[in-house]
Amino acid sequence: VPAIFRELSKDLENGEPSKLVNVNPLTIEAVAAAVEDGDSTVCRVVTEAGLWLGQGMALLVNVLNPELFIINGEAVLLGNCYLEPMEAAMREYAFNGLVDSFRIVTEPGGSEVWAQGVASAVLSSLFTLDKNDRLFMNMNSLKNVTTGIIT
Repeated sequence: VPAIFRELSKDLENGEPSKLVNVNPLTIEAVAAAVEDGDSTVCRVVTEAGLWLGQGMALLVNVLNPELFIINGEAVLLGNCYLEPMEAAMREYAFNGLVDSFRIVTEPGGSEVWAQGVASAVLSSLFTLDKNDRLFMNMNSLKNVTTGIIT
């Protein structure tokens, strides 16, 4: 989102026509409303941002081959003008055999959602169930997590 604001600010300073000319500071809500109203300058910048994100995500597909991408946070407010170019670029730049190997889910929510996901992943690696469904703490995982956080 900061890159979108930066590009929009440059375009507005250069005299590009937009409904956001007198909006200062730019907010994600104002940008989303301009997209929804069909502001061509804003739509162009948001679409380009979606394309760049999609290319970067295609690199992740090519290297890690994930099954699922969850897109969340404030950028989801930008809607199809952002999300469709992102997905198109992902599918264009991902290796042929990997194009159909992943799903994309959008989850509107605040910026804290990713932190909740990370916390869940860390906690699930710390605790394990034995054959009797008793909960145990995996101390080796704790050592790795602590080391990873410090370094």
